Amino acid sequence: MSQRALALAPGAGVTEWHCAEGSASRPPGAPDTDTCTCTGWSATAAWKAVGCKTGAVVAGGDMASDCVAIFEVLNATKSRASHNVLLFLPPKSMELAPASVSAVVGSGPEGQPQITLTAPGTANATL
Repeated sequence: MSQRALALAPGAGVTEWHCAEGSASRPPGAPDTDTCTCTGWSATAAWKAVGCKTGAVVAGGDMASDCVAIFEVLNATKSRASHNVLLFLPPKSMELAPASVSAVVGSGPEGQPQITLTAPGTANATL
């Protein structure tokens, strides 16, 4: 996990590029044509600690077929301003654990059926 304090300029369309684990970043205000060289995801300590599976080679390098990246942006009062889940590969190429979903059918308000689905997390299923 990596945390970084940011001070974004006010207004819509503000863009800053930051690399994982503090490797090189594009300076704020740099033209969009400037590039930055980031450490590859599979070389980060977080990637290694979680044990993401590598081997799916796509444009940009070696990608995980069983992990996602979660990015949260908090404001100065620590309230969530943004939450993004990004996949390293298209969903069809991911290797996720089989779905473990249970369903309980009961009676809801006014006798209507109520179905409760429970799953321990994101899973891949073939229907």
